[in-house]
Amino acid sequence: MSMPDGPLIMSPDRLVSSFKREVVYKKPQLFKIAALRNIRNLFYPEEHPFYGGFGNRDTDAISYRAVGIGLGKIFIINKESEIHHFNSMYKKS
Repeated sequence: MSMPDGPLIMSPDRLVSSFKREVVYKKPQLFKIAALRNIRNLFYPEEHPFYGGFGNRDTDAISYRAVGIGLGKIFIINKESEIHHFNSMYKKS
């Protein structure tokens, strides 16, 4: 299995802005949802530009669900480097 062709999207914010959002406000999903919606809005409404989402926290899954990625295509990577489907017990190391 391999990743589909496409871009890898990362935050353009500086360290202090990212730190405040992630640690002080504890709302990292607000930026991610806004960024993903901006990208989705570049496409026609009936198109779905996102194939899946990877993250290491529940807030990542919240962000991906907000832009229409199905639970079966959301993967969370835990501290033991195991990849879990967000909605199942399936895991792969």
